[in-house]
Amino acid sequence: MTDDVPLEVRRLLDALPSPELPPVDVAAILGAEVHRQRSSARFWKWAAGASAGLAAAVVLAAGLRPQPPAPGPSAEMIALRDRLAKLEAVPAAPPDTAKLEAKLNDINDLLLTLAADVNQRDEKQRQAIRTVAKQVNDLRALSDNRWTETKSTSDALYILHQSSRKETKP
Repeated sequence: MTDDVPLEVRRLLDALPSPELPPVDVAAILGAEVHRQRSSARFWKWAAGASAGLAAAVVLAAGLRPQPPAPGPSAEMIALRDRLAKLEAVPAAPPDTAKLEAKLNDINDLLLTLAADVNQRDEKQRQAIRTVAKQVNDLRALSDNRWTETKSTSDALYILHQSSRKETKP
């Protein structure tokens, strides 16, 4: 008896008439989707442009801002200052050329040390600028990819919409 119940239910369900469904306007649905995709693409294009502009403003602001003074002299700079203070003024007629050569070599060493310190600071600034420029380029590439994907999706939906309109016309 229990085996006959599913068959009986199936027979009763098959005896019912199919419900009347309203026709579906596929062209209108696709048209609305194309419109939504185009709006989304415009928004992301605007967002990418605004982000790139903001990044450029940050780069410009970082590049044009005056550098803050150093927090204080480093131990190396204090040692250089002490060495310079120990150097005597060169007399008009140097009595000993060897002493003068030694002093000139000390001054040369100090200048080379200062130049190395300046180069090190410049390299840190260049590295910071390279990092920001890379981030801007990555953001630009990401927005270009997003735009390309959105455009291809929109084009495909448009083609599908156009082909469905041709099929419905007599």
